[in-house]
Amino acid sequence: MRLPLPENFINLCKNSPAPVYAVGGAVRDFLISGEISADIDVCGDLLPEAFISLAEKFGFHAVAIYKRTGTAVVTDGKRKYEYSVTREEVYPAGGAHTPQSVTFSVGAEKDALRRDFKCNAVYYDIAGDKYIDPLDGIKDVNARVISAATLPEEVFSHDGLRLMRLARFTGELGFTIEREMLSAAKKFARNVKDVSAERVKAELDRILHADAAHSFSPADGHYRALKVLDETRVLDEIMPELTLGRGMAQRSDFHKYDVLEHSLRCACYADEKVRLAALLHDVGKPERFIATGKYYGHADTGGLIAKDVLTRLKYDKKTVKETCFLVKNHMLDIDGSMKESDIKLFIAKNFGEIEKLLLIFQTDHRASMEENDVAPSVIRWRKIIDDMRKNGTPKSVKDLKITAEQLKNIGFSDRILGREREKLFDRCVLNSRLNDEKTLLQIAAQDFAAFARVDESVKK
Repeated sequence: MRLPLPENFINLCKNSPAPVYAVGGAVRDFLISGEISADIDVCGDLLPEAFISLAEKFGFHAVAIYKRTGTAVVTDGKRKYEYSVTREEVYPAGGAHTPQSVTFSVGAEKDALRRDFKCNAVYYDIAGDKYIDPLDGIKDVNARVISAATLPEEVFSHDGLRLMRLARFTGELGFTIEREMLSAAKKFARNVKDVSAERVKAELDRILHADAAHSFSPADGHYRALKVLDETRVLDEIMPELTLGRGMAQRSDFHKYDVLEHSLRCACYADEKVRLAALLHDVGKPERFIATGKYYGHADTGGLIAKDVLTRLKYDKKTVKETCFLVKNHMLDIDGSMKESDIKLFIAKNFGEIEKLLLIFQTDHRASMEENDVAPSVIRWRKIIDDMRKNGTPKSVKDLKITAEQLKNIGFSDRILGREREKLFDRCVLNSRLNDEKTLLQIAAQDFAAFARVDESVKK
């Protein structure tokens, strides 16, 4: 079955002095679905400089070159091709992702032995229109199985990042894992600690969106991937705070699962925009339970722990702030007892994050008892939000019908101006009819008069 590559790249390969092979995900995914990846990994015995020189003759230009690993990226403006020299690699003890030494131009058969899994070690000779399958990887693809390119223990002892990739491919492809692979992954789980936080974070992000990797990815692919991290205990190494909840029971009238499984299922059911927060939403429960025997206050504690976890994994400040906000506030109005006035003020002051918070409310509700109804808190908050919109409730102080300049004209100094604007905003949130220029001028004048009297009294 011919790999449907662009003619300009096929012509490039036909003019190469050494075979150029498509390899890895592009070949694997084509064998699964007949689809071709947007970006394609290729390899051959040419050194990167020679490959770039050849590619330039056919309208391609180099985007990057990495001489140490023998890799180059070229593009024709439509599609990228990452070219790697066939190579043998030697890794240091531990699970560092970077090889200690590399030997180039060794041919496809030896190159296959450096790869992680057999399904990723199928080569397609582009010019010759034929498959080179040194490890019988096509058999694994057809069987939907992940097995090691060499000995399972060798695969994971060499490169700790492969532990994360094992989980991700399980989710993205819907493949099952050979038993020996799972055992080896669990044995070498600690090797993920030798991988940089940035790389772990990048893989975790892809795991959380594994269901959307391909048109054929299973709908619960991200959950499957997380379960592999759990089963192999790799999750214990990257998020030990979360896995403290393994086996930690919860009230059976509210929860069907222990703390960890509930968290994994929250991520499973969550909208893709909030999966990280869904995974971490109960991360404060183990610490609270160990300290007090109860889960009370776990949301606040969880917000602090989530910050530590995400900072350690090198997440950007915006993601850390947003995720911690969702974790800290996921218990709001859980029993329907929060005052409507307090809900209105909270919504108005956090309007940009409210839709995501409602998504957390919903996924938490579903993952608790596997009920598919709408969470009561979502119903209540959605009605309040709709009413606020209909009534023209201001979303920020900028929506007030009175300006900072008008407040200064009344007599408010810069020192107390911000406080007055917040007071006016709160009043208008609770009663949107007050958001009228004339009304606000009257209220502000009264506030200033009261402030002046208090200030004068203090001076005396």
